[in-house]
Amino acid sequence: MLFPDFKYKWFSEELKKNIPKELDFRQEADNCERTGEYFKDSKEIIVPKIYRDYSTDKVMVMEWIDGVPVNKVQEIRKMGHSLKDVCRILTHSFSQQMFKFGFVHSDPHPGNMFVCTKYDKNGKPYPVVCLLDHGLY
Repeated sequence: MLFPDFKYKWFSEELKKNIPKELDFRQEADNCERTGEYFKDSKEIIVPKIYRDYSTDKVMVMEWIDGVPVNKVQEIRKMGHSLKDVCRILTHSFSQQMFKFGFVHSDPHPGNMFVCTKYDKNGKPYPVVCLLDHGLY
C-alpha cells in the first residue's frame, strides 16, 4: 500500500453517497437547468437545453453545442479567441458559482468545459464557455 496510514473510509463513504446522484440523469438535468438559470443573462457562459420529454433517470437528451475542450489551446487560437479571455470567463464563472450562487460544478475538467463561438449584433465573434456534465454539485 502506498500510504499505509491514510484512512480511506471517507472515500468509500463519498462514493457510496455520490455515485447514485451521478448516475441519476434526472438529478443531472435539474442541476443543468439550475445552472442555466443562474447564467441566463450571461453572454459568456452557456449550458445545454435539456429535452425533458425524451429524458429519464437513465437517459438524458440535451441540445448539441459545438465547441472545443478548454485545454485545446491551438484550436482555441484558430477560432480567433484570446486565451486570456477564456481564462477570465472561467475564473469569473467559477467565482460566481462559489460566492454568488453557492452552487459549484464539481467536475470541472476539459471534457466538461468547451470553448464556443458566438457573434455579437455586428457579426463579430467572441468566446463563450459551455459547461457540461452537471451530475455533481
